[in-house]
Amino acid sequence: MSNSGFNVTWDGKDLTELKKSVKALGDVPQKCVTSAAGKAATLTKRAIKAGDVPVRTGAMKRGIIRTKKERSRVKGKAVYRIDFKGGDEANSVFQKTVKDPGAAGSTQTGNGHAYYPYSMEFGYIARDGHFVPGHHFMRDGAEESRQAAEAKMVKALTENLDKEWMKQHGH
Repeated sequence: MSNSGFNVTWDGKDLTELKKSVKALGDVPQKCVTSAAGKAATLTKRAIKAGDVPVRTGAMKRGIIRTKKERSRVKGKAVYRIDFKGGDEANSVFQKTVKDPGAAGSTQTGNGHAYYPYSMEFGYIARDGHFVPGHHFMRDGAEESRQAAEAKMVKALTENLDKEWMKQHGH
């Protein structure tokens, strides 16, 4: 997969209830962060799929996935990507050979292939040299769901931290 997908990130400023839970617990357990970030990423993926995804055959809508959590050396950090399905099955649908690579914009990738979902999201250079703007359906869907995803993440994180507190302190 490429790095062209969308990260689901979260900044927990001014969340007093969450800060109190974290302070009382001491350190944020990684499993709490991972679970909360995963729930927010799933909500974002569903919002993108429900949005204005260009649909001709439905393959692009079916191809939108939430990837596995990226590895991080930073404790208390979890990053999921909303991207397009990769592999041979998806490439046969999404990736096409450019007929004349020198005349079209595929020379930037160097392999003479065009990847349809990214050209729909970000735009592409047409054969006559002008830029065809993208639809930005993933960006727009992610932005529309940002507040709901943040709320879901905060709620899940608070619940998970409360469970951890109960487990550690038995109250």
